[in-house]
Amino acid sequence: MEVLNDAYFNTKCQGSSTTCILTLMCDIVHTVNLGDSGFVAIRDRVIVYKSKIPQKGFDYPFQLGNGVKFDDSSAIQEINVTVRTWDVIVMFTDGLFDNVYYTELEKLVRDGLVDLCELGIFWRNCSCGRFIFEEQ
Repeated sequence: MEVLNDAYFNTKCQGSSTTCILTLMCDIVHTVNLGDSGFVAIRDRVIVYKSKIPQKGFDYPFQLGNGVKFDDSSAIQEINVTVRTWDVIVMFTDGLFDNVYYTELEKLVRDGLVDLCELGIFWRNCSCGRFIFEEQ
């Protein structure tokens, strides 16, 4: 939240943006989210968490900006979600779910993980919150 507040209060240029910033600390995903950006958590090939996408109206998301018609940092959502080893987090910006259904995303992630396994690439949990790729 501090990063977004600093960016908001120190930006002089006109413009606006939606945002999703995510940090992983052991088994907690902490996010700050504004507008039609967000994330999903996938466990055992199924979406177990979808961040909410608040909007003022249809196709009218909250946006952080310094103009009169934009929102300030008070509109930002802070979310904590518990995750497990092997969960997959997919972050997105506006437009993904205008074009891809949640079930399609589950299939894309599942197929992508199968492809990695077929290539002999696996994740090894090195320490809390850190993963590396290694060839087997």
